[in-house]
Amino acid sequence: ISYYNIDINAGAANYDDADPGNVNMSSSILLKGALNVFSPAVFRMDATDIIDDAASPANSITINSGAGLLYGNTYGIKTSGTGVSDGNIRISGSRSFSNDASYGFISNGNMASGNGLPASVNGLYVYKANSGDMVTLTNTVRASNLLKMLKGNIITGTNMVELGISAAQTGTLDYTEGYVVGNMRRWFKETNTGNGSGLYPLGENVSGTIKNRKYLIEFSDAPASGGYLDAYFNNVDMGYDGLPISGIPAVGACPGFDVTTTEDQGFWVATPEAGKLSDGTYKLSITGEGFVTITDLCKLTLLKRVGAGNWLAPGTHLEPTGTTSVPTVSRSGMTGFSNFGFGGGQENPLPIELLDFTAYESNGIVKLEWTTASETNND
Repeated sequence: ISYYNIDINAGAANYDDADPGNVNMSSSILLKGALNVFSPAVFRMDATDIIDDAASPANSITINSGAGLLYGNTYGIKTSGTGVSDGNIRISGSRSFSNDASYGFISNGNMASGNGLPASVNGLYVYKANSGDMVTLTNTVRASNLLKMLKGNIITGTNMVELGISAAQTGTLDYTEGYVVGNMRRWFKETNTGNGSGLYPLGENVSGTIKNRKYLIEFSDAPASGGYLDAYFNNVDMGYDGLPISGIPAVGACPGFDVTTTEDQGFWVATPEAGKLSDGTYKLSITGEGFVTITDLCKLTLLKRVGAGNWLAPGTHLEPTGTTSVPTVSRSGMTGFSNFGFGGGQENPLPIELLDFTAYESNGIVKLEWTTASETNND
């Protein structure tokens, strides 16, 4: 089907969860002329919806300030190119994607964002069809005002998802499900509570399944100077520096215990903007889905270290929540940033089951020998 000049307008933007888009393409088209999407209209292109122009360089597509584009092709949107690997838009003419428009990912299956996605957008929407669908960022993207995660996951690689642009414009997370696997930045200025202002919906890809590695920070005393905080999950063994830690207090239904183990499947790294945020007081909650060595929810606590220093238990230990499969540990009265992870008591054992363990002296040297029945995640 061929179309000549097309102007898309609407009285109000449609980002409805069930059926987003003011104008939804029902098939691919051949463009002859210009296509303009004006504010506040939202133009939707599913995975197989293609706009071509039969190699006519006079044609153009413009997503104007305040408008929206939802797209779902495997290759995303690109700044140029007319081939199959060039995404939903394959015209040989010009393409203009406004930084002040909003963009979103839809349809079935995995996809790339494509290099046409601006580095800064007004809003970013993750509306994939399946919970396991993944969107790989071609470049770093900043959502100035809103990140909405309804379904699906963002894979950053070496790139980053940023929410907000400054301490004066921190942005809002509208969260239902899905994860950011990789690097995320958020901005803070004042006290805050809840997902909208403090959640990093981080995840980890474990053998093709995204596991929950959420990081939720809630400031109870505002920092003197607002700024950004970068966070990601690092799947490296925490090690045992600083252990044991004695005297984790009883709280709620949980008895006190001593920290004798740490998580070997990774820890969280949080880095603030230089000279910012570190004087604020906050509550931190982190979630570790599928940490295989956890057997007792009550014998878990949140630990912190600075750089490569010893693991410590600062602030106030709070009763763990969730289950042993998806546990969340929290501490209040926290200040400063660096590394955070899970510490456990003896009921959360090392990932090795021993059959026997023997120590003996030989020529002035103590030698150790042991036999294991099983080893879990022990390289």
